[in-house]
Amino acid sequence: MSAGVRDRAPIPAVDGGADASPSRTPAVREGRAALGLFLALEVALLGVLRLWQPRFFYVDDKMAQYLPVWHWLGQRVSWTGVPLVDPDQGSAGALVADLQYGTLDPFHWLLAWVIGRMDGLNLAGWGLHVLAVVVLGGGLVALGTRLGLGAGWAGLAAFGAANSGFLIWYAASWWPAAWGTALLPWLWWGLIGRSAWAAPCAALAAYLLGTSGYPYTLPFAALVVVGVVLEQSLVARDWRAWRVPGLVVRLGAAAGGLLMAAPGLLAAAGMTPYTQRAEATVDARGNAGTFIPNLADVLVGGPTLSSEVSGWWGSILPPAVMATAWFALPLLALVRWSHLRGRLVRGVPGLVTAALLVLASVVATQTPTDVGTLRLPFRYVVVLEVVLPLLVALLVAAAGIDPSRRRVAVAASLILLQGLLALARVPVLAAWHLGVAVVGIGVIAAFGLFVRRSGTQRTGRAALAVLCAATLAAPLASVGASVRLNDVVTTAQGGEATGLPTRGLYDRELWPASVQGFREASLEPGLNASVLIWGSAGVDRGLSLGVPIGSAALFSDVRPGFGYTSLGQAGWAARWCQDYLGQSATCADAVDRLLETVPGTDRTWLEVTAKDVLLLDTRTPPEVFDSLEDRWERIGEQGGFVRYERVDPTEGRVTWTGDGVTDLSALDVGPESESYSVTWSADSDARVLTRTLWWPGYEATLDGRPLEVRAVDRTVIAVDLPAEGGSGELRISFSPPGRTLGLAAVAVGGLVVLGAVGWELVRRRRHASF
Repeated sequence: MSAGVRDRAPIPAVDGGADASPSRTPAVREGRAALGLFLALEVALLGVLRLWQPRFFYVDDKMAQYLPVWHWLGQRVSWTGVPLVDPDQGSAGALVADLQYGTLDPFHWLLAWVIGRMDGLNLAGWGLHVLAVVVLGGGLVALGTRLGLGAGWAGLAAFGAANSGFLIWYAASWWPAAWGTALLPWLWWGLIGRSAWAAPCAALAAYLLGTSGYPYTLPFAALVVVGVVLEQSLVARDWRAWRVPGLVVRLGAAAGGLLMAAPGLLAAAGMTPYTQRAEATVDARGNAGTFIPNLADVLVGGPTLSSEVSGWWGSILPPAVMATAWFALPLLALVRWSHLRGRLVRGVPGLVTAALLVLASVVATQTPTDVGTLRLPFRYVVVLEVVLPLLVALLVAAAGIDPSRRRVAVAASLILLQGLLALARVPVLAAWHLGVAVVGIGVIAAFGLFVRRSGTQRTGRAALAVLCAATLAAPLASVGASVRLNDVVTTAQGGEATGLPTRGLYDRELWPASVQGFREASLEPGLNASVLIWGSAGVDRGLSLGVPIGSAALFSDVRPGFGYTSLGQAGWAARWCQDYLGQSATCADAVDRLLETVPGTDRTWLEVTAKDVLLLDTRTPPEVFDSLEDRWERIGEQGGFVRYERVDPTEGRVTWTGDGVTDLSALDVGPESESYSVTWSADSDARVLTRTLWWPGYEATLDGRPLEVRAVDRTVIAVDLPAEGGSGELRISFSPPGRTLGLAAVAVGGLVVLGAVGWELVRRRRHASF
């Protein structure tokens, strides 16, 4: 162990962030050692998971949402970006409305370009997770060493936090959650770092947070800023202390970076009020009791705890999503608090910010189901899981460990409490719960023994090895318990044990793990049709039908008129009675809604919103088939569908025109714009109705002159041609809401970042010259 900490901490610690240090060499050395420790543990964990559960990170939303959409976008990426909307994807076609896709972010363009050239989807799924985990762990290592942690504590805290229950189980599917969380430590480091890279890091982290597609981290990013400013003032005992030039420059850089993320945030804010989610929310602040976790689970959650949460699977979440680094809770009992008496804030760098984040995240998990556009508060637990191990490491490194038998007994009791809580949730896993608790108690006892005997480098390394082994084993224990639970449930239901963990969705590995596999299973690669799946798509989620639900059909370049969407267009979803995966007939009056006549026309909503090729599920009620007899031709059965084609194909996306429109032909029809040559007579019904979904941002022009765009029943676009009659080129195009303001924000933010970085360089040169 390093000199000066022999009586405090069993893991070697060097002051890697002391302002008074004349050289950064010790900090760099500690940082490299910590990063090496983190990467070694991470490689070991991922290696075991890869052998044990080969498709662990190719699951759920990655399969049905992110990978297919990014693969499709990657085929269309150019130096100007990617398509922002695609009406042929129905309710899911407003890609820019969903921040998760990052259609206005160059980093996501690169991500899409790479995925668009991959065939191995399992590799892509693992790659996304590894990217987020390495960025998160690297950020925690940099932050920890800057706050004075030695290599052992920094590396261990980073590994434990990066493999928390939420990140392994849910962020493995919701990649934006992993990515958005991974950026928080880098923002923090950018605000407190003394390196020339600190200001650029703060700017980049703030920008990437704004474009991550995970707005749940933005309030905590604001708390990082508040915590850093507050801590600076408390340590200096001067409320003006935050005005020091270095911190002001870094705060300015972060503000500039966030401004540069404005286009995506403004577009999403402008389109969200017209989405299916907004329509379903009665109040701006509501409580449906969904995904508000039990407070005991949040505070005590262990590696095998199946959390009590009212959600998609009832009152118990199968995997251990509430678990953080196993040592975080018991080591609090071993901290030598007396060493911090009278110097808690000044003696523990980072304490104020970390404590603020921990407290806020715990409180946030208990907030209502819906708070504005944010929902499902169990997502906030990930911030607690990331920051708590760092906070504990900071306390241990600053105050040291008291390995007395009484304190070790308290720490062991906390581990036992975790096991008993898990046992109460799922008694069938008693052997797992109690086994993990017994091992944890044994590790704490061994750890205390090594600390009592510490005084040599060998005992310090032994203590580190014990902690590392237990921290590595904890997430594997959660996987093993989940596998056991899935096998028990499956066999009890008369099925055959799969050896796979219970994940809630897509845990049977029925979908292909390659793009080619989806193409081979596809009904017709390249098909652009309206597909109506009546009810459930089946156990295999539509694969055997040839049109998998969600957005997975995009792997085969099939656009079925639906896709996975958390922000579907409200009118369309109501007309087709579609759920977020694209399955229809989710409402009792589904037939009536589809066959209702569109106001001012003689056509049903089904005809107006359908493409020229319509595939109807064979389970579709007879009256829907009957409604197509006059203007559609039945071609025959194709897969599990009956194929219909329009007798008179439409021009582009125009599905109906008034009697006054005498001629209309499509000139150019793309994802974001469509143009037509049109002729109409004076003082007549010169309406043009399209199947293009209405969103704010659509504009229409006639030979360059603006026309009003109307929303028919808030669902599709209609344009009224001028009353005087004539001919010309009608163009309907999309531009995201807030575009002008967003571009201005990018320009201002870029100037602010350049100014902040330039000022910091000048300031550092002046300081070096003295």
